Amino acid sequence: MILLFVPFAIGVLAMIRGAMRDPNFHFIVGIAFYTVGFVLFAAAKLQNIQKGHLVSFGSAQMSGRQRWTYWLGYSFIAIGFLLMIA
Repeated sequence: MILLFVPFAIGVLAMIRGAMRDPNFHFIVGIAFYTVGFVLFAAAKLQNIQKGHLVSFGSAQMSGRQRWTYWLGYSFIAIGFLLMIA
């Protein structure tokens, strides 16, 4: 999981540093948060699909770590959305 998250975290930090000079700073950072959130969400869902649960709603069938990743991904998506419309 860490191998999946580290490259995206480095990319997000680089985008934030470069975007601070841009007038569309909130939009660019929002897209970065949205992208990281989607990657976390997809990673949790893919692990659930690999277990054989092709269709699932919510995090009831996930383990504790998957559930944490799933909700963290949704949180990042929400923060990204709010930043994009700010």
